[in-house]
Amino acid sequence: MKILAFHNRTGSKHWRLEQIAKYLNAQTEHEMFVADSAEWNDEILDADIVIAQMWRNPKAVDVCHRLGAKVVYEADDAMIGVGTHRSELMKLTPEQEADTIKTIQACDLVTVTTEVLKDHYSQWNKNVVVLPNYLDLLWWGEPSSVKKYGEKIRLGWAGSLSHTADLAFISPIIERVLKEFDHVKFVYCGHGGVSSSSPLTQMMNGKDLFPNIPPHRREYIMGVESEYWPVKSKTLGFDIGIAPLVEDEFNACKSGIKWMEYSANGIPGVYSSGVVYDPIVKHGVTGLLARSPDEWFEAVSRLILDEDLRRNLAREALTSVYEDYALDGHYMEWVDAYKKIL
Repeated sequence: MKILAFHNRTGSKHWRLEQIAKYLNAQTEHEMFVADSAEWNDEILDADIVIAQMWRNPKAVDVCHRLGAKVVYEADDAMIGVGTHRSELMKLTPEQEADTIKTIQACDLVTVTTEVLKDHYSQWNKNVVVLPNYLDLLWWGEPSSVKKYGEKIRLGWAGSLSHTADLAFISPIIERVLKEFDHVKFVYCGHGGVSSSSPLTQMMNGKDLFPNIPPHRREYIMGVESEYWPVKSKTLGFDIGIAPLVEDEFNACKSGIKWMEYSANGIPGVYSSGVVYDPIVKHGVTGLLARSPDEWFEAVSRLILDEDLRRNLAREALTSVYEDYALDGHYMEWVDAYKKIL
């Protein structure tokens, strides 16, 4: 097969396209090339399959069909009906939403990350296949052996602006934790902003989502492009990772990437109990699950107070990632899915 994939300029391009292309090109007889969707020019280079990552361009799908290619709509988020509390950057206009639905309907296959997301997209296309997220360990590397400085426990979070609502939920819990434990510092990367009188600083770092946390008790670190993220993530020095998710349709369609990343870095974590993390996190073995604010406070407090528990959770989670979620044992799932539509 000759496969041409167009990415959407988000971190998803690596998880859903680039790392798959690396394995298909190196380990199979198939060819897969990944390009920017902005470079679309009605040319598919004799591809058998075109992958459209979250396109909203039904005319482009028609062009691919006329040129003899099958088209796969690739999605790892629910792009329609994301809720009024989501960032304005994520909301689609009525026209964009209509074009997105027409695009999905016109495609030969829809590939998603979870069963919940499959149900979501099955409203518009009955041929939906779940291809779960796996971690490319050759890209990610081993946990860092670098020793961090300082005596404070670093309670960490990393993510993008799509998690604004999740940070609003966890903010008062973090405040409570910091009041209880003087030796804890909150570290957040990629989104969350800082307080500053400088307009330039505000523009560069975004709105401060933690105004009640004193500056000396927190540390904001800017994010990086996905190709640099494995190395960057290892420099953050998290002792404990957190992955809060408010309960709504958008979050229900997410996958447990954050558990994979924390675990692959040897970081024990607390995760929101629900459809995303319950299937992959073994509570008390490979992580802790929490739902209510009190449960979150208790879970984080347990990890702060119990170094042995942190060490045991980190060890078991790392083992689970290597045994169950390494991409090198699963990339043929993509080949099988694509072959079926040819």
